[in-house]
Amino acid sequence: MQITLKDIKKKFTFLALCCALQLAQAFGQNIAKIDSLQKVLKKQLADFSTSSHDLKDTLPSKTYYALAMEFMDFEPQKSKNYFLEGLKISEQLHFVRGLASFNHELGVYSINSGEYNEALKYLNESIKHYEAKGDKLNSAINYGNIGIVYDLKGNQPEALKIQLKALKLFKELKKDGGIAFCLNNIGIIYEIQKKYDKAKSYYFEALEIRKKQNDKKGLGDVYCNLGNLFNCLKQNDEALKYLQLGLEAKRAVEDPYGISDALHNMANIYVTKGELNKALKMEAEAVEIKEKLGNNDLLESSYSNIGFIYIKKHQLDIAKKYLQKAQHIAEEVPSYELKQDCYFNLSLLDSAMGNYPAALKHFKMHVKYRDSLINEENTEKILQQQMQNDYDLKEAKLIAEQDKKDKINQAEMSAHKTERILYIILALILFFAVFVLWSRLNLARKTRLLLEEKNKQIQLAQEWAEEERTRAEVMQMRNKIAKDLHDDIGSSLSSIAIYGELAQKIIAEKVPEAKKVLSNLEEIALEAMENMNDIVWAINPVNEKLEDIMSRLSLLAERLHESSNIEIHFEVPADVKQLKLSMQQRKNIYLIFKEALNNIAKYADAKNCYLRFKNLNGKLLISIKDDGKGFDELPESFGGNGLMNMRARVQEINGQIEIISSLGKGTEIKLEF
Repeated sequence: MQITLKDIKKKFTFLALCCALQLAQAFGQNIAKIDSLQKVLKKQLADFSTSSHDLKDTLPSKTYYALAMEFMDFEPQKSKNYFLEGLKISEQLHFVRGLASFNHELGVYSINSGEYNEALKYLNESIKHYEAKGDKLNSAINYGNIGIVYDLKGNQPEALKIQLKALKLFKELKKDGGIAFCLNNIGIIYEIQKKYDKAKSYYFEALEIRKKQNDKKGLGDVYCNLGNLFNCLKQNDEALKYLQLGLEAKRAVEDPYGISDALHNMANIYVTKGELNKALKMEAEAVEIKEKLGNNDLLESSYSNIGFIYIKKHQLDIAKKYLQKAQHIAEEVPSYELKQDCYFNLSLLDSAMGNYPAALKHFKMHVKYRDSLINEENTEKILQQQMQNDYDLKEAKLIAEQDKKDKINQAEMSAHKTERILYIILALILFFAVFVLWSRLNLARKTRLLLEEKNKQIQLAQEWAEEERTRAEVMQMRNKIAKDLHDDIGSSLSSIAIYGELAQKIIAEKVPEAKKVLSNLEEIALEAMENMNDIVWAINPVNEKLEDIMSRLSLLAERLHESSNIEIHFEVPADVKQLKLSMQQRKNIYLIFKEALNNIAKYADAKNCYLRFKNLNGKLLISIKDDGKGFDELPESFGGNGLMNMRARVQEINGQIEIISSLGKGTEIKLEF
């Protein structure tokens, strides 16, 4: 059993529906939602006014669209009515998007209803509005639908022309899905025309695209079409191979119609090959699916095929049961093809059972419907040939008219050739003059810009040299101040300390009260000398890196350890050591450390102190933490004016300070700048 012309055409109605679903939204079929939409529509219509063209006035049309989609599957006529109302509102508002969408949906509805002239009217109107908006994608989709309509009307030449136009648009848009869709449609047209080589070429081209997309549904469609094509060519093994691939793809996307169709076609091939058990297994699975779907057209062909298989297997009682089911359906549906197949199989059954009068009766019924089908197909072929002739005449007329126009154009071009050459020469002269003028102006502009850039560079160089000179003078002054502080004031303070100590020894016995005064003098002098050394160290430009602070802190830590047995632990990453600090920063950081360490030694009663440094996104984070006794409330003065001094120094370098402490858990000072 081979695929027939009408079987091939059935593919197009399904393809048109798929194309429509690309634009439709997924509305559920629930009564609550329909009621809600109808209430919304009622309110919108009450407020609706055609005198206003504000965007909000398009809302009724959108609600009509939503309601139409809800009713589409179970009340198609009501769905159509909502589409028509939405179209009417869109026309009143000149709402182009609504006009395009509603005409498209009405066109698809008309295809599925068999109203092909209506479908063409709506689809062409939809294209007009989509093209006005420059929407090539939806225009291409509608051209594909129009091609399907022409094929269903039997006008394959026009169908092919329109499908090629849709294909061209999809290629311009680089929409692989649309390209594959059109290629598959063109393959079906050539298959109907029995141009099998061309059909095969288009199918395989569509197949390659679907493979790249990994589109299981599209792959299933093309594989099944290839299987049916090879069945027409009587290449059973190739047909089975592609039908099996199509079946697997249809199973992957859970397409019951596609699965049952592939199983039925494979069963037919196995019958031809004489592998009846395999055919029966395939057809039985197809019947199980079709019975769930409740599609009698599909069930009749499967019941009839199963009856035929059981006749071949000489199981006549089972064959009779299935053929009677097929006959019951065939008598209810207006299909000559189903009737003639069913009555032919019944005549075979009657003959096998020895009931020759019944066999003759059923065979006569088979011949009746076969002749009707042949007449119908012959009429269709005649119409197709007439359409082909009309198409050829139209093309010939268009070619003749184009040739006439070409000759007229050629004559006009020859008459004006000299004039055009003169215009071209004048245009070239004008262009050359403009180019020369533009070149000179451009050269002058570039020269001016180069001079300005050179003057700017000279000015920047002078400013840089002045900054370097000023920086050198400041550096020289800082070195001199450091040297003078160290040599002069340091020497004087050192002498005061020495003489104070000497005087203390001389008068210790004679004037005891003076010893205390001199001791205070010595302590003040030593402290002043130490502070002066800190200042000298801070302003010395040599000590610009953080590791220089670490070196000085190490000396301070050693003295602290000797006087209080507190262990100082440093944690300084290598990248932090190389950070360069300004004079202000290193002076204040060092003095903050000094203040903090002195406070730890005096008040913390600690055994360990941890100094940690971290560079976080360009910010320096410092932690000074001890394991001393800590405190619950932060005192107003931490070691005299220590805390106040720390905060002042942190503010001076635009930093932040945080002090964290609790009894028994030590104290942590966090710095960030």
